[in-house]
Amino acid sequence: MTQRWEMFIDGGHVGSSEYDDIIDPATEEVVAQVARGDLASADIAVRAARAALTERRRTRGPGRIGQVRLFLPRYEPAVLAALEQASRLVAPRKSPWASSGSGI
Repeated sequence: MTQRWEMFIDGGHVGSSEYDDIIDPATEEVVAQVARGDLASADIAVRAARAALTERRRTRGPGRIGQVRLFLPRYEPAVLAALEQASRLVAPRKSPWASSGSGI
């Protein structure tokens, strides 16, 4: 089963009616699918980013440290899982075009 990756907008996962295939160039197999955004999802993401930036500008010193301390434990497992999955996708593989050792 191919994994589907949704968009992450305003603190939540957002699906789509359309997904694009991610293809491993060495094997030409579909390794994942990612949600295709549209204008509506882009507008929502921009509004959320602007609101977050406005709030962040108002927060100084200790408040920012507190925000980071709240943020990290909440998202660390998801970030680590995504990094692990990404490392498996880009792990070195034997390419059909790799040198045969003949020095060519």
